[in-house]
Amino acid sequence: MYEKPILSRVFAILTVILAVAVLVICLTQRSSGPVLLGTAAGAEECAQGLMERICAGDYAGAAQYLYGTPSLGDDAQRENPASQLIWDAFLSSLSCRPQGDCYADENGLAQDYILSGLDIPSLVAKLKEAVPAVLEAQVDAAENFAQVYDDNWQYREEFAQSVLEETARQVTAGIAPVERQITLRLAFENGQWWVVPDQQLITAISGGIL
Repeated sequence: MYEKPILSRVFAILTVILAVAVLVICLTQRSSGPVLLGTAAGAEECAQGLMERICAGDYAGAAQYLYGTPSLGDDAQRENPASQLIWDAFLSSLSCRPQGDCYADENGLAQDYILSGLDIPSLVAKLKEAVPAVLEAQVDAAENFAQVYDDNWQYREEFAQSVLEETARQVTAGIAPVERQITLRLAFENGQWWVVPDQQLITAISGGIL
């Protein structure tokens, strides 16, 4: 269903964002409808199962509740410490609660949820604002210039990455989760209920990146 696993796409985007930040440092910084009669056995359990897996950070398990069982990714790239720190903070911040019972709409059955978690684009914006102060502090704390600059008096890659990692650590500790209302669409096929993934759901479970 998807060309790339969600987690891989998230980390690819985070890597690009943070790579740009490294470059900056290195260069100087979404009427009534049908009524559900009775209950649809298994539909609410399916929705709840999906949300529990997501809030536990088990995206591979969550994929088993999605129609078509698309790969959400179970082993994201970890090439950038700051992006890994941001993603771990996002997973740790996730919580959810259902809004009412399962109901019928024009597309079939649906279940509303509130998903709470960090908004990664907002977090990255705050990271960019905080980088200069952390950069200055780490330059001042360096024991010698060789820890900071290369032979061309540019910031060393490892030093710039350490600045980003420390900034990400500080920013994730001080930012509050946001709430997103999502509507899970449910379909019955082959004797069981599935959640049909849509852009709203993908955006929510990627922290607002996708």
